[in-house]
Amino acid sequence: MTKRLIISLAGMALAAIAHAANYDLGISDSDVNIGWGATYSSPSISYTSSSWGAVYWEIPSTITTSDYQTVTIELASAPTAALKLYLYTTSTWSNLSDAEVIVDAGTTTISLTLDSSWSFDRIYLQDCTGSGQSVTLSAAYLVPNDDDSGEVAGTSNYCLDLTSVGSHDWSGYSYSNPTITFSNAWGACSFDLPSGVSLSDYVSVEVKFTSTNGLQLFAGSGWSMLGDAVSATSSKTSLTLTITDAMSTADAIWIQNTGTEGATVTLTSICLIAEEDDDEDDTTDTFETATSAVKNMAIGWNAGNRLECNSNLQSNMWIESSNSDYETAWGQKKLSKALITMLKDAGFNTVRIPVTWYPHLGITISSGKWNKSSWAPSSVTIDATWLARVKEVVDYVIDNDMYCILNVHHDTGALSSSFDVAWVVADATYYSKYSATFKSLWTQIATAFKDYGEKLLFEGYNEMMDADGSWNYASSAASTYSSSNATKSYTAVNNFAQDFVDAVRATGGNNSQRNLIVNTYGAACGPGASAWSDYQYLPLTQLTIPTDEATDHLAAEVHCYPYFASGATASDVKTEIAGYVANWKQYILQAKSVPLIIGEWNGSSVADTSLVPTVASELVSQCKDEDIATLLWMSIFNGDYGDESNLSWGDSDAVALKDAIIKAYYGEDGYNTISSGIENVTVPFETDAPVFNLQGIRVERPTTPGIYIQGGKKFLYRGQ
Repeated sequence: MTKRLIISLAGMALAAIAHAANYDLGISDSDVNIGWGATYSSPSISYTSSSWGAVYWEIPSTITTSDYQTVTIELASAPTAALKLYLYTTSTWSNLSDAEVIVDAGTTTISLTLDSSWSFDRIYLQDCTGSGQSVTLSAAYLVPNDDDSGEVAGTSNYCLDLTSVGSHDWSGYSYSNPTITFSNAWGACSFDLPSGVSLSDYVSVEVKFTSTNGLQLFAGSGWSMLGDAVSATSSKTSLTLTITDAMSTADAIWIQNTGTEGATVTLTSICLIAEEDDDEDDTTDTFETATSAVKNMAIGWNAGNRLECNSNLQSNMWIESSNSDYETAWGQKKLSKALITMLKDAGFNTVRIPVTWYPHLGITISSGKWNKSSWAPSSVTIDATWLARVKEVVDYVIDNDMYCILNVHHDTGALSSSFDVAWVVADATYYSKYSATFKSLWTQIATAFKDYGEKLLFEGYNEMMDADGSWNYASSAASTYSSSNATKSYTAVNNFAQDFVDAVRATGGNNSQRNLIVNTYGAACGPGASAWSDYQYLPLTQLTIPTDEATDHLAAEVHCYPYFASGATASDVKTEIAGYVANWKQYILQAKSVPLIIGEWNGSSVADTSLVPTVASELVSQCKDEDIATLLWMSIFNGDYGDESNLSWGDSDAVALKDAIIKAYYGEDGYNTISSGIENVTVPFETDAPVFNLQGIRVERPTTPGIYIQGGKKFLYRGQ
C-alpha cells in the first residue's frame, strides 16, 4: 500500500504526517471553481481588475474538516500583490469569522491554521488589490492532525524539480518549464535525482501530464536505461513506473517521445512514491479507483436487445410459454466474441451488458401468465444455464482486455399498459416488498463473479422510475405533480442503491473493492443548455451516493438522448451539449465527488439525421474533457445483429456515427493509426525486453496481429 500525498510542480520533499496523508484539494480545471473577477486555466489564475476576484475549492461532504490542522496553498509563481486565503460556508452563505490569512507580494506558501470548531465547505483564494495579477498554483491541500504518538510513517513522497532538465538528454526536444516540445520522434530528456535521493527508497515513479502524443517513462544512469520502461498513448495523462532492484543505481528519470515530431507534453509533476511503514493498516486495495476506471473506459457500446429481452407483460409471457431463446427473441442474433473483438480493434474500450433477470429467477407461469403480485421471495436462485451464458458474454469482453459493465436492466422500467413486469420500482411500497429479493439477486450475481478482476463493474439498476412510469423526473406522469411523492421516489432509488452496494460488498473477495455504479432516478440526465422545468434537476440533486466501506470505488450513471428539432444547427448542438456537461460537472462530479458514466446515448431523437455525427462528436469530445465515459446504445452494426456470419458495420449513417465517435475521442487520425518508424515483424518478438500494447499495458508475447511497443519502438505484428 502506498501513500499519495500532494502533487507538486515545485521541487520539494513532502513532510511525512503521522499515519495520515494530506488531503489533495487538486489544481486541475475540474477541481478549481471560478468565484468572480478571475479566470482559471490549470494551473494559472488570472485575476481581473476587480479587488474581489477569487477562485475556490469545494470540500466534499465525506471530508471532516476538524480532522485537519492547516490548509495550505503553494504557488509556483510568486504573487505581485497581496492575496487572501479564507474559509466559507454555503449553509449561511458567509465567510467564517477570523478564518482568513493575508500574505504580501512575493510569498509562495500560504497556510491557514484551522480551528476544530470551524465547519466550512469552501476554500477561497482572493486577490486583495484589484491589480489584475496572475499566479500559478503548485499544490493545494489540507494537512491532517498529528496523532499523540508523534510517530511518522516512513519515507515521504518526493517530487522532482521541474524547473530544469538533466544533463544526459538526448537530442530532439526543447524544454520550457513545464512544457517539452519534441522535434524528433524519439527525442528524450531527463530529470536528475538530487544527491542523497535513491530510487531504492521508493516503490514507484508517478508522472502526471497533459500530452498530444505517446510517451515512455524509464529510469536511467548516464546514457543507459535501467530495467523496464512504461509507455502511454495520447489518451493517457499519467504514467506509473514500478521501481525494481535494477533501477537502484539510477541518477535520472527519463521522458521519451514515442510518437510524431512536433508533439508537446505539459508536465504536472514527477513524484517518487514512498512505501508505507509497517505500522500502517495492511489492508490491500489493488483495484484502480472508480475515477481511474471511468476515465480509462473512454468510449463504449451497449450489447442491447439481447440478454435483456423479456415478455414485457405479466398477461402474455410469450417467451417463457414458447421456450424461445431470450437472446434472439427481439430479433437480434446471439452475441459473438468476434463482434466484441471487432469493437476493440476499432477503438472502443467498454461494453455494457444489459441483463433482465426476473424470467430466470424461478417465476411460475400459468396459461401464459405470471402473477407478479404474489412473487416476492426473500431469496432467489438464478437459472444455472442462464447465468452460464451471461458469464460467457462477460468473458468475451474481459478476454479482449476491455471494461465490462453488468447490470440489472428491465427488472426496472416505466410501468404502463404495455410493460408491467418491473419490480425494482422507485416507490416506497415496491421497495418494502422487494428489497430482500433485490439484495438476494445481487448477492448471487456478485458471488458468481467474485473472482473477476477490476475490468468488470456492476451497475445496480437501469432506469428505475416511479409507479406512474414518470420519465425525466419523478411524479411527472401523475395527473398532478406532487413534490412529496417525488421525494419518496428519490428516497426509494437511494435505498435500492444502498442495498446494492451492501449486498455486493458482503460477498467479499474482489467484490470488496470492485467499482460499482448507481444511476439517478430513471437514469435521467437533467436539462441541457436550457431547462423547460426546474424539476429536471432533481434526479441529479436528489441522488445520494451510498455509504461504502470501500474508498473511491463508486461511480454514477445517467443516460442521454438529446433532442434536436428540424432546423437545428451544429452550433445548437454544441451549446445544448455544453449545457448537459456543465450540469453533470456541477451536480455530479463536484457535488457528489464521484466520476460519471453516460451509460446510454445515441442520436435517435435528432430530426435531421445528417446532424447525428455532430451530436456524437460534441458529446464524446466534451465528455472526454471531463473524464466522463460515453457508451453508445447500439446503432453501428449491420442491423445491429453482429453475429458470426454478419460481422460488418451498418449502413453509411452507422459508419459515419462510428467514425465520428472514434475521431472525437482519438483525434482526426483515428485509432491505431500506423505511423512512420513502425517495423513489420511476422514472428513473435525475440528479445527479452517487455512488450506493451498501445494503451501502455504490459502483455505476454503477442499472439494476435496488431501494433505493439518494445524497447521504445513500435512493431506491427502480422501473426505467424
